[in-house]
Amino acid sequence: MRPWPAAGRVAAVAALLALGAWLWSAETGRLAPEPDVAPGGPAAVASRPQPGAAPTVDRLPPEAAPSGALALATSLPAANQAQAEAPSRAKAGAPVWDLCGVGRMPVPSGAVAQPGPEQALAALPPHLGRDAWVQAYAALATALDAGPPRWRAAALMLRGSDATGWPQALALPELARASDDPVVAMWALQRCDLGASCLEMAERWTQVEPQNLAPWVDLLARQPQRRGELITRMAAATRFDRHEHALSQAVLEAMPAGVASYLQPALWIDVIGVEAAMAMPAFNAVFDHCREPLAPGSERMQACAAVARTLVERSDGFVGVRLGLRLAERSYLGKAEAATRRKALDTLLAPPDELFDREQPLSCAGVARTRAWVEQRARLGELGALRAQAAQRTASAASGSR
Repeated sequence: MRPWPAAGRVAAVAALLALGAWLWSAETGRLAPEPDVAPGGPAAVASRPQPGAAPTVDRLPPEAAPSGALALATSLPAANQAQAEAPSRAKAGAPVWDLCGVGRMPVPSGAVAQPGPEQALAALPPHLGRDAWVQAYAALATALDAGPPRWRAAALMLRGSDATGWPQALALPELARASDDPVVAMWALQRCDLGASCLEMAERWTQVEPQNLAPWVDLLARQPQRRGELITRMAAATRFDRHEHALSQAVLEAMPAGVASYLQPALWIDVIGVEAAMAMPAFNAVFDHCREPLAPGSERMQACAAVARTLVERSDGFVGVRLGLRLAERSYLGKAEAATRRKALDTLLAPPDELFDREQPLSCAGVARTRAWVEQRARLGELGALRAQAAQRTASAASGSR
């Protein structure tokens, strides 16, 4: 696992840049084949620490926490030290942050400009910031290890690409073989090694979730020689679901009560970075099969239209709909209508409302704001969350104009 959440920002930025280039390729129908290994390879996130080997932090042992949506927990030594430091640092004019579950903590003046949760933790003393975060990540992984198959698979996803722990990825296929959970099968495919194991996991995903278009697209990318058979199966699918936020949902459910609330937003953001780096199935073979011109009423056109409709109408993410519109303008939508829908879709990507409290990023109010965003994504999916945020912006604008 990552020893410090700042690495998550680098991974997320790289993933977004790659997504931009990937979308351009998708629009032109020239998608490059996806590699059979996890994005970035084992060395890309080699800094992720192993949960079972977290450094000893004598100032912040896990403790029982009060019940509630946002569990508040911390160690008395950490709180006492923060309070003891407060008078001398406050005299120097240092800003004072509220740490949810701990209390008020002066920080060096100008240490962080407009901080989010990750940057704010970096400005704290190690026993409240860096070391506490590593211990919290270890506690989370331990909780996941003790849970149902999806939780155990989530723990492997969080640490399976560590160069020192790469063999742990071998446990994911075993979980996928023993479970009928499509999310476990998808994660096993994300972390598979080169060759036969990837093909086996792709097949496994289609077996446990045959109505989902996503595993069939992935299988077709690996076995283009079966295009006729697999396109027929794809045309019968009823949705395109990559379970984009299943990892966030598992982490929300498994978060131990003893993890101090102010540490949790940085954990959620790091997990979202892992989700953002997951590979998208390559659509090369689909675009090739649906290459124009498509004869009206032909079997090929009907199959392409069916795949396009599923992507446009039943996708769980933005990219799926964009790809669907590209296929739709070749099969059942006119180019003008597809362009109109694409423009409407793009408006959802307006900058979201403020997710962090910039003045008090680690306060209970700031934690609640970030948690609400993460829960919304996990509950509604990417598109659902974007649409909900757009509706909220519209309602707020209408209210402000009265």
